[in-house]
Amino acid sequence: MNKEALIQAGIQYEEGVYRFGGTPQIYEKYLLKFFDQNDLPMLRQALEDEDYDSAFKIAHNLKGGAGNLSIAAYFDQICELVEALRAGVKDRSLLAMLQKAEALYDTAYCAVKEEFHGKEN
Repeated sequence: MNKEALIQAGIQYEEGVYRFGGTPQIYEKYLLKFFDQNDLPMLRQALEDEDYDSAFKIAHNLKGGAGNLSIAAYFDQICELVEALRAGVKDRSLLAMLQKAEALYDTAYCAVKEEFHGKEN
């Protein structure tokens, strides 16, 4: 396994495995599941529709999933967006934060899919 590629993509693999009881197979299963269920388009739509309550809920859920799975770079960016929404920010900066999060998600997604291609259960 190329853990370095995952680390470069912002995923703290060893920490994630630890969070899942030290069982790599379980961690990998949920990591793949996280990337199969991409809620970023819903978050983008909520922000574009200026539905900030829905945007907060979606972003908060994404933050929880990313944190539990130790997808660190993406998690940090989603945290920034969640905190901005919590503080009542309602301007175009939210979309800029989302765009950064989307890029980090894509980087992590590509690394995971490349590393675990064919391992999905």
